[in-house]
Amino acid sequence: LDDNNSLLNYVKHANLLRIKYPALARGDSELIENPSKEYVLIKRTYQDETIYVFVNASNSKSYDLDYESFANNVDDALLAQDNLGYINDHATKIPPQSIVILK
Repeated sequence: LDDNNSLLNYVKHANLLRIKYPALARGDSELIENPSKEYVLIKRTYQDETIYVFVNASNSKSYDLDYESFANNVDDALLAQDNLGYINDHATKIPPQSIVILK
């Protein structure tokens, strides 16, 4: 339980996000981008809240995610791994086998 990167702590954090941000649990889903079977970008909306979920299912490839290509404003990475690489204010590198939730 002391390991912040443990699966248990990850699931706890994800569950707290579902409670805090209703768009994750009750929102409508819109597929924004899915050019390959290796990753997907989903827009979740509920009332006046918008959340973006990026899933990188690749075993080995990282992807550069450019916020400006799909959103005017991204306030924060709500759920991300420690090895998430920030490129600049409008983009980030998503490592293999990871999920990033952006608000």
